[in-house]
Amino acid sequence: MNFKKDNIMKQIKFLIVLVVAVFVSSCEDTFLTPDLKTGISAEAYFTTEAEVEAAVINMYDGIQGFNALKDTGSV
Repeated sequence: MNFKKDNIMKQIKFLIVLVVAVFVSSCEDTFLTPDLKTGISAEAYFTTEAEVEAAVINMYDGIQGFNALKDTGSV
């Protein structure tokens, strides 16, 4: 019985060390700051009033109808 308990504890310790090693080795600077190959930066996009207006319209378009889907409890 004691042998099984020791064996299980060794396996748990090994798994903990393995998980910690994976987490530590997976942290890279490139993961936190990806190199964007597509998209438009703020410096290049918002140069005219029409571009700013298009951006605001697109932001509001994403949330349009959000409150209509919620149950407000009103009759």
